[in-house]
Amino acid sequence: MHEGQDLRAWPLVKRKEILERIVRDHPRILLARHFDRDGSALFRLVCDNDLEGIVAKRKNAAYGVD
Repeated sequence: MHEGQDLRAWPLVKRKEILERIVRDHPRILLARHFDRDGSALFRLVCDNDLEGIVAKRKNAAYGVD
């Protein structure tokens, strides 16, 4: 919700734009960056560094839709 409007049906990139404006200067919140391309290289980097994983979402999907 933002200013009384339910944003769940909005595309992820639009929701992230609003969230970025809200928390831009917050000292304890860091927004996750997104990559708009093939994730194979990122996956290899995660594996090579023994990291926990990746969260993948469609940039034009509504909240809760895969």
